[in-house]
Amino acid sequence: ARPKKATPQLWSGSSWVCTIVLHRRQKGAGDSANMASLTNLRGLANLAPGDAKGSYSRANANEIPMDEVGEPKRDGSKSPRGGSWKRGRTSSSKPFLVLLGIFVLATALAFVAVNLGMGTSLLPDYYSAGASTVRIEKSPADNREYKFFTMPSGLQVIVVSDPTADRAAASMDVSVGSFSDPLEFPGLAHFLEHMLFMGSRKYPDENQYSAFLAQHGGSSNAYTAAEDTNYHFDITPDHFAEALDVFAQFFISPLLSEGSTEREVNAVENEHIKNLQSDGWRAQQLRKSLSNPEHPMHKFGTGNLDTLCNNTRTGTSKTHCHGTRKALLKFYNAHYSPERMRLAVLSKQPISDLENLVKKSFGSMSSRGHANPPQWDTPVRPAVGARMVHYVPIRDQRQLSLTWDMPPLFTHFKSKAGSYISHLIGHEAQGSLAALLKKRGLVESLSSGASTDQRYGASFDISMSLTEQGLQQKDEVLNLVFQYIRLVRNAGALKWVWKESADLAAMHFRFQEKRDPSGYVVGLASNMQLYPPQYVISAPYTYGKFDGELIRWILAQLTPDKADIYIAAPRFKDIVDKQEAVYGTPYKLKMVDAATLKIWAASNIDPAMHLVRANVFIPRNFTMVPVPAKHSTGANLSAPVLVVDRPGARLWWKQDYDYKAKKLEGAAQGKRHVSDHSAILRRHGTLGRADDIVDHVV
Repeated sequence: ARPKKATPQLWSGSSWVCTIVLHRRQKGAGDSANMASLTNLRGLANLAPGDAKGSYSRANANEIPMDEVGEPKRDGSKSPRGGSWKRGRTSSSKPFLVLLGIFVLATALAFVAVNLGMGTSLLPDYYSAGASTVRIEKSPADNREYKFFTMPSGLQVIVVSDPTADRAAASMDVSVGSFSDPLEFPGLAHFLEHMLFMGSRKYPDENQYSAFLAQHGGSSNAYTAAEDTNYHFDITPDHFAEALDVFAQFFISPLLSEGSTEREVNAVENEHIKNLQSDGWRAQQLRKSLSNPEHPMHKFGTGNLDTLCNNTRTGTSKTHCHGTRKALLKFYNAHYSPERMRLAVLSKQPISDLENLVKKSFGSMSSRGHANPPQWDTPVRPAVGARMVHYVPIRDQRQLSLTWDMPPLFTHFKSKAGSYISHLIGHEAQGSLAALLKKRGLVESLSSGASTDQRYGASFDISMSLTEQGLQQKDEVLNLVFQYIRLVRNAGALKWVWKESADLAAMHFRFQEKRDPSGYVVGLASNMQLYPPQYVISAPYTYGKFDGELIRWILAQLTPDKADIYIAAPRFKDIVDKQEAVYGTPYKLKMVDAATLKIWAASNIDPAMHLVRANVFIPRNFTMVPVPAKHSTGANLSAPVLVVDRPGARLWWKQDYDYKAKKLEGAAQGKRHVSDHSAILRRHGTLGRADDIVDHVV
């Protein structure tokens, strides 16, 4: 069963007697997105916010039909009141009544437009060409200026003005990736990523883009994911306009020439050869190969010379890659539509200059009518019960991971249900799973996380680096893992745990530091594919309403019989009996027997494990302590102060008077190990509990 979707909150609106058409009025900065072009204001009560991508669901089956540009269709389709959209002629015998009607209509229009501020489209305002009323949520520490707007072609854009930036950057994210590869051309989306930089009609030189960036201290890169392909570059701000114009042409009129096709196939092949010795790539492809053959996860996403050139190396390059360019052009025309693209740019210029720059460079883009990315409803994992996979890595490592696949959860990003669970399972405090496994010498590290930022589905993962003893006792490790999951499940959905995570996230967001421009615009552009534009920055930190039902639903999925268990160690070379087809990884797949599943599902929970206690160190008062007058000039002359001095532990503290940052930085050193505890100190955020901090660190 899929998680129950939250009931959308309906928009409320007044009921009016007259039938009118509303026109756009720009709303104030604090207003919500405009909605409009309604034949009757009663329709407001039937408009409901839809999924987290910003589209609106239609709660009324008799919705007004819309054309491609958000205007009512004039095609004779029926209106909500049973009439026709075709216009009839006005009777010439009643000119006075006609004029009177126009006057009444205009008066009603002006009144409603002023008082209600409606727009001209049933779609949210940020999907309308030129819309700019979205207020993007940002950290209080963020002094950059943002603006969101949509081009007439459907391209959605965020421009960021940072007067202090010494680099300018841009990123374009396209909602198509390796999942959409044709069956006969595995890796085609990745190959197009390579090919797009090979010249355009306006700038036909293959090397012009890379040469221009290199001449002006710039760089570029791209990546192909399952559902997205991202292109980005950075450069000195003084040369950003020229670079952006070259960049724009890749999405308007790329050459994708035959000669470039043949050369870039070899570049993809070289990349594949490099990946052959990477344990990360090998493990990823092993999981893909063992996924549901009916799901695109099963595909080989990066491609190589064989897959891109009709699976043969015979003949000359022109003959064995004969069909590749044709497939490339077909793929580009089918998927690279501006409605499916998201652009983010950042530079030091004023926001209006950046907006004009984008409109100048991307203004010639035209809609291709491909607004919706592909969707897949097939389960990622075959419904076969619990599977255990032993495989041989390249490096000497002992890794154990558990994975559960679930339906998409990105529309529930405000609930942070997955974060709630990973917060508990990945905790390292006394009583936690990690603390017990480390105490017994079974693991070196443990991490857990919910991957909820994919459109095709979600997953929950627990990963451990095993000791040699832990590898020998892997069944005991797994038993303890499932015991702790049951412990969390039995405790139910605890609001205080969720609130604790919410407070930590809010603190991190409040004091968020600037990232490098290139990485920042990549994050903005990719987030625009998942979240409404106002949340492209804040979505990972946003905690909306506590959803205990969703938390319990996810926990109910984390059972032994639904898990895929992967164990990597060199010693398994003696038991493996298969080879993964692409990377040649040796592995052995076996189903977990019923007796083992019964033990994992019902064994008594180890009394050494319990839920972690509340974190008393989370700060909630961020008022700065006044700087003494003698330090007001900025001279940082104070000596460190010994605030804890006891057998086995000492804590020194030194006040900072220069940066005035609301955080602590520190490190702890012991006889047995040295470890950076700056994260702990930042999380505690107070010296009023210095002894408690020492207890936690020691």
